[in-house]
Amino acid sequence: MPITRLLTESNFTLAQQHVLELAFKNVLRKLDLVDRDDALCALIARKVVDAGRDGYGNAVAITETVERQFSSGNARPRPKGERR
Repeated sequence: MPITRLLTESNFTLAQQHVLELAFKNVLRKLDLVDRDDALCALIARKVVDAGRDGYGNAVAITETVERQFSSGNARPRPKGERR
């Protein structure tokens, strides 16, 4: 998972890491992203970690902040036949 590597290289406490992992999974779910190897997932992981560094302390606030950055009309079209 893209966020795991970023978190192991960080100075976040275990509790903070848990919050960031939860927010990352929530953003992926809300954006209907299932392929964890997708480059977009890596970008989302970086944005989640950045939000944690910026002082956001709970998963809901981080999820909403990051989701807003990616869902404001910039949604990636789903290939024909791809399942949710």
